[in-house]
Amino acid sequence: MDRIVTGRLFELTPAGEAALLQAEQDFREGRFIVVTDHRNLREELRRAFLMEFIRLGQEIMRWDRQEAYGADFTRVAPSPPALGLASPGFLGREYRGLVVLGQNPGLGARRGAEHRIRDRLLTTWRDEGTIEAYDEAFRFCLADFRHVAAWRQWVEPVLDAAGLGAHAVAYLNPGKSVLRKNEPPRARDPIFEADWRWTRAQFDLTEPDVVLAGGKAVANLLSRYWPNPPFDVIVQDRARSRNKATRAARAREHGDRIEAALAANG
Repeated sequence: MDRIVTGRLFELTPAGEAALLQAEQDFREGRFIVVTDHRNLREELRRAFLMEFIRLGQEIMRWDRQEAYGADFTRVAPSPPALGLASPGFLGREYRGLVVLGQNPGLGARRGAEHRIRDRLLTTWRDEGTIEAYDEAFRFCLADFRHVAAWRQWVEPVLDAAGLGAHAVAYLNPGKSVLRKNEPPRARDPIFEADWRWTRAQFDLTEPDVVLAGGKAVANLLSRYWPNPPFDVIVQDRARSRNKATRAARAREHGDRIEAALAANG
């Protein structure tokens, strides 16, 4: 078979086209079975897209952070209790074009046991690179996030307002490592600069229509490295939205904007 797909069935994004070409190469080398029935093409493209994210995550977790950070590697928190690998984030199976952008993984001083489990699952993802290994890590990550106040208080209400679940979004951190202290971003510039190559690669792959930035510091960090991104950026002002009523109102507002942005882009 010369081609996986003959004819233009629907428009592909550059990332989708790259994923399809990779799937074709995998097929040729016997690593991946491609279903050519057009009824299953969309699912095969989703699968190929997810595999690209999984492969990129493997690279991130194999990356030599000590060499990249230099003297600043001493700022990385020890594991346990912190996560021992660079954070690859996650990509939902039903990704719709929304990236939730944190800052860097939290220390989780009282969550060492959970982090050891997550490290084990991430290590399997890194070493095996299969969808099954990724799914195990993804499921645990979502369950673990429900114990994280920032996710419960700030992210879930916005997703609910937009009519989305966690499976419809990607979650990324511009800072890939857990740090000993939650210093201002400017103090961590060398680390963020080293990490940015991976965050940018994840953005290039996911091609979001809209990004939900978890606070002004995160938005400022994004604008510093990407001043005019080709997507809408919604900034959560968490410092001014501490009471429950204000958070709920902001969540509805942000959810409406996300829903409109995704609808406008199909």
